[in-house]
Amino acid sequence: MNTKKASKAFTFFQSFLLNLPYLALSLLLADQKYEISDDFIIDNVLSGAVGPDYASRAPYINRLLGEFLSFINRHTSDFSVFFYFQLAVSLLSFTALTYILLRRNRPAVGLCLSAVLLLFFSDDYYILVCCTRTASLAAAAGGALFLHAFFHPENEPLSLPELLSGGFLALIGSMIRIKSALLVLPFLLLLFIAMSGTVLKNLPRIILPLVSSLVLLALAGGLCLTSETLNSQDPAYAAYRTFDDRRSAVVDTVTFGYESVKDTFDSLGLSQVDYLMLRAWNFNDREIFTDEVLDTVAKAQDKVRNETTLNPQILFEDTLAREYHAYACIPGFILIIAFYIYGRKHIPYAVLTLLLGAALILVLEILGRPVYRATSAVLIAESAALAAAPCIVEPEKEREPIRIRAAIFILIALMLLTKQFLRPQDRFWTYANDEEYRYWTEMTFNNSDVFGAGKYTFDISHRGPEPNLIARVEADREHYYLLDFTATIQKIFYNYPHTKRLPCDYYTDNYSYLGGVLTNFPSVNEDLLAHGLDPDALVRSYEFRLLYLREHYFPNARMEQVDEIDGFKIWKYSAE
Repeated sequence: MNTKKASKAFTFFQSFLLNLPYLALSLLLADQKYEISDDFIIDNVLSGAVGPDYASRAPYINRLLGEFLSFINRHTSDFSVFFYFQLAVSLLSFTALTYILLRRNRPAVGLCLSAVLLLFFSDDYYILVCCTRTASLAAAAGGALFLHAFFHPENEPLSLPELLSGGFLALIGSMIRIKSALLVLPFLLLLFIAMSGTVLKNLPRIILPLVSSLVLLALAGGLCLTSETLNSQDPAYAAYRTFDDRRSAVVDTVTFGYESVKDTFDSLGLSQVDYLMLRAWNFNDREIFTDEVLDTVAKAQDKVRNETTLNPQILFEDTLAREYHAYACIPGFILIIAFYIYGRKHIPYAVLTLLLGAALILVLEILGRPVYRATSAVLIAESAALAAAPCIVEPEKEREPIRIRAAIFILIALMLLTKQFLRPQDRFWTYANDEEYRYWTEMTFNNSDVFGAGKYTFDISHRGPEPNLIARVEADREHYYLLDFTATIQKIFYNYPHTKRLPCDYYTDNYSYLGGVLTNFPSVNEDLLAHGLDPDALVRSYEFRLLYLREHYFPNARMEQVDEIDGFKIWKYSAE
């Protein structure tokens, strides 16, 4: 028993050492960043940059996890706790998956599959950080390790370290973002069925993991319920969550233009200008965009989308347009499947796993939410289910000579070095002129719904700790600035090094971001009220907003540009 424990400890240590270079080289060589502004906002909330009173009540993440991260923030300085927390969770999750591969396969197969998994999947988690993916990775890796602990060889005892580590990772994934963790459940169910099929003659070995898995699900649900209960005790935050659900229903799905919902807008007494306001996340004007209006628009958009996406031809064309074949992880899938064919074992399981992944991505397409971060979350869950499958080649058969394992280690090292040092990484964007910078932020980074290799290879966040626009705004103490969502927050956050967090009360001087997941956030509303602004009657600036002002409030309203900084225009509005 002691020998087997030592063997497991050595395998874990080997797996951890295999994973460290990928994270280390990303830290040293890559321009790590958040993929979308949502994580940047969560980071700022947890650090108190948008109001310390609500530092633990960040969007999406579990309140209990928020309390823990906020506690660390209060006792540290400078570095981004949320950013490094996600890196640590990703490292542990990949270590768990490679540990399973090394335990369930003979060394050469386990090492090669581990290299494939890390080479083709790790960049999504170490370079382009996103809590949606991190949650799915942790839930998938933790769930796979949890099941692996139960379905061990008959001559081995149940491993409590594997069991507890797997359960802990799965719970962490559910706390980072419960909806992303739920994407993993179908794959874990399929994995459970496949593993149960190997011990059908021993019923207790199926009952125990089944009951334990249900207990783990109950714990995850209990943590989610506890978070919701704590959040609902604050009326302002509860109102924000209700509004955020309506916001998401309106703007977080695929739409098909104004003409597709024109009849609905006409019946509501709204125009195309109002439609443009909604699509640009401009619905702070609660007199016009009431709850009833938002609900009606969401239902109309859903109806059109369902009628459109359920059309096989349109669905097929949209799927092709997203170029799933170009995803960086697809070659990894091909290699993993090649190993299944090589081992001539459990090929039906591999096929079912791939079909399940395709079905879930198809469901995302139909629901109008086929964004890259969601589809890649499905893909990592799929890869975890494949990695933890009943062994591809029995570990005790055909053990390789030491020279073969040494050759594989060298091959993996060469692949790693080739990937990191010969990648088309261009650090000149640090010093690019304003026109080039705007081009890459708008054309490459701002398209968060699709895969883009440039997001991983271009260095953009070292351009400066703060953009010139913010420097100008903070120097002007005579005015209060409202920064537009689509024009600023979706682009400007790349100027901040995400490894460092913004200081407490950073956004409570003389400007505020409006829109996104913080629309109607309690501390944001309090700050606006403190500056004499009504959060429920804000109309943000830009050309078609002027038409909105003229239609609903000031027929003679006009706007004039007072400045332009790095391509960002500053407008002044007047009633006449």
